Amino acid sequence: DNEILVKGEMVFDRYLNLPEATAEVFDEAGWFRTGDLGEYSKEGFLRITGRKKEIIITAAGKNIAPVPIEEALSQSKYVDMAMVYGDEKKYLTALLVLNRDAIINYAGKEHIAWKNFEDLAFHQTVYKLLLAEVKKVNSALAKYETIKKFAIIENAFSIESGELTPTLKLRRNKVGENYKETLAALY
Repeated sequence: DNEILVKGEMVFDRYLNLPEATAEVFDEAGWFRTGDLGEYSKEGFLRITGRKKEIIITAAGKNIAPVPIEEALSQSKYVDMAMVYGDEKKYLTALLVLNRDAIINYAGKEHIAWKNFEDLAFHQTVYKLLLAEVKKVNSALAKYETIKKFAIIENAFSIESGELTPTLKLRRNKVGENYKETLAALY
């Protein structure tokens, strides 16, 4: 499943007085399961691609690491943040937070009339722009990894809302809880 395993003298050999916890993180051959997912680059460097705990398992049983997809979506100059969703669902969806400056600049170039950012964020032309950006990302993914639907959300994920950790990692459960209705409408 692409989990990074390590073994060597520099790795601890057990948790003190916790045999069950030790058994969970070490396999039969003594390899330590890091919980990180990775792959080797063409140059032979190990690259971390996500966390095993963050794996989405679809209704069809496909295991999908959402972080690389989220990073690909966030590469768009129009997307500030993204969260992929779809655990135990038939397909993947995403919540997208817009890059305000890029969207405002786009609106100016396209002569889109708007009064407040909310009007602009939910304008049909902006939706079509984001649909094209999602399709670009989807073109590099396996069919089961593609984003079928997405929703634009107004507010960025934040530490204050509990949606990000202090190290700025997504708290998927909290985002899912905060946007329960929005996510449900995508299915």
